[in-house]
Parts: sequence; C-alpha cells; structure tokens
Amino acid sequence: DGYLWLATEGGAVRYDGISFRTFSHETNPAFTSNDVTSLAEDRDGNLWIGTADGLIEDSNGHLQRFGASDGMPNSSVLSLAAGSGDSILVLTGAGLIGWDGSHFKPMQGQPSSVDRLQPEANGGAILITGEGVFRVRNMAFQPLTLAVSPPASPLRGIELKQNGAIWLWSDHEVLASLQGKQYRWQSGRNLPGTRVQS
Repeated sequence: DGYLWLATEGGAVRYDGISFRTFSHETNPAFTSNDVTSLAEDRDGNLWIGTADGLIEDSNGHLQRFGASDGMPNSSVLSLAAGSGDSILVLTGAGLIGWDGSHFKPMQGQPSSVDRLQPEANGGAILITGEGVFRVRNMAFQPLTLAVSPPASPLRGIELKQNGAIWLWSDHEVLASLQGKQYRWQSGRNLPGTRVQS
C-alpha cells in the first residue's frame, strides 16, 4: 500500500512519509492488546497484525479480530508469514497454524518445538525447530540442508540469499557461507556486546 508499517508495544504504526498513525485499542476495538508482535502482508494485499492477544486482519481498512472461535489454539501470536494465495502462517504459543480461507487449522506434520517462523521474500517461510531447519511451501515442510555448520547454541535466525550465501545467527555468534568459504563471528570477540539480537 506504499506505507511503512511498524510493530510496537503501543500498537501497529503506519508511516505515510509525513506522519505516523497508530492503530491500537484506543483507536479500534479489534485490538484487545496494543502489544503488536509481528506484521505480514498476504498475496492479496491484506495486512495481518499479530498481537499478544490475538490476530487482526486489515482488509481495505476493515479490521477483523481472530480468536479461539476461528481456530486459534492460543491467543499469543509470536510471528507471522504469508503463505501462497491468501493463506497466512501463524506461530502461536501453542504451535503453528495456517489459514485455509475460512478457518485456522494446525499444520499437519509440523516438527515439534518450533522456535521461530521466519518469512521468505519469495513467499513461504523458514521454520527453526529443535529438529532442524525447514522450508514451508504450499503448507508442506521440506527439511533444509545447510552448507554451514549450525552454531553451538540454539539457532535464532537464518537468511538465504539468491546468490547462494547463507547467514545464521544464535544468541552469541553469526555464521556465514559466502562463495564456498565459511566464516564465524562471536559476541565479545569479533562482535561488540554479549548477545546477537537480530
């Protein structure tokens, strides 16, 4: 829609190039929590807003809240990613669910202990789990084999570039596979601070 959207603890914030507008409980009853955890735009241009207490869809300015009656197993939304068509993937405090156009349903065959759902630029998403890293395409899980050894501590994020470069990070290190060479940087040694945030 040409706007910049931000997820904040005080609501979803839209920037139009001149000013900020906040969407929150104070401006719309669809928000039962102002703590916005994540944002995702589906293929139809609808904005999905994950909050600490439910999920909201903004379809052409009409905001609709989704909860337990719509198939949400838990009201806490941890992260979102657009799927194919108008589908949306939602990582809740109770696991991963997908929108089928009318209802949310648990994703069949999902790995146990999903730690992170990370959107991919070309559609789909990457799952970081206790069982490894998976790509989600067309609501199916595909294990990913990475050309770089995973970090010793739990994996927090991954970036797969079109040129074949791979970036991984944990709380304390960043790893990369660039043009066939592997690199490792550690917080407190090659990186400032004691923790890698993002």
